[in-house]
Parts: sequence; C-alpha cells; structure tokens
Amino acid sequence: MASDDKEIIALENKAWEHWKKADKAAYTELMAEPAVKVSGAGIVSGKQSFLASELPKGCGKRDFALDSFTVHKISKDVQIVTYAAQITQTCNDEPDDHTLYVSSVWAKKGDAWKNVMLTESEVAN
Repeated sequence: MASDDKEIIALENKAWEHWKKADKAAYTELMAEPAVKVSGAGIVSGKQSFLASELPKGCGKRDFALDSFTVHKISKDVQIVTYAAQITQTCNDEPDDHTLYVSSVWAKKGDAWKNVMLTESEVAN
C-alpha cells in the first residue's frame, strides 16, 4: 500500500473518530470549503450544512466499524477512498444501526489532504 493510501485511510478513520465524539471543530479541520455530502437524505454543501447532516440533533452514543478500504488515485492531488461502514447510534432514544457504502474524495490543499466530498449509500437489507 502506498504511503498516500495509508495517509488517506488514516484521515478517514480520524474523521469517523471525530464523528463518534461529535467533535465539530476537529471534524471541520479535515474538510475543505465547500464540503459536499450526497446521501439518501439529499445534497448539502458547506461545512455547517455538512455537520448538521452528520451530527443531527437527538442522535448520540455513536460507534462505527470500517472495512474493505480501496483508495483510487485520480491524480497526485486527488484521491477517492471507498469502503463499508457499520454504524451504531441512538437517535431520539431509539437504535439507529445501519451499514453504508461510502466514497470520500480527498484533495491536496497546500501540504494537507482535505475532504471535499462524501457520498453515503445505505445498504439494503
């Protein structure tokens, strides 16, 4: 695995850790502006809208497991990582467990990789 691949996967894991802790400041540090998210709930653009969709009110007790990572090098400054994410959380005191297929686009901004787009597709049961 190339060093950039390892770095992108580590950043993706870091983003999920920030999601788990609901650490908005740390989470947004990994994003470029505008951050774009596409999911079954719609399309959002901008860090604040992205955060609102990722950390909705009433949801907490988050955990996750990620697997089947593949990094697709588009150019020296753009990479896409795809993987599966198993989510466990509560929303409004009800369990909200599900599995997602995720693609996340990272772009090199100066010396740092930044997340520019996230797509989540819920796995049908």
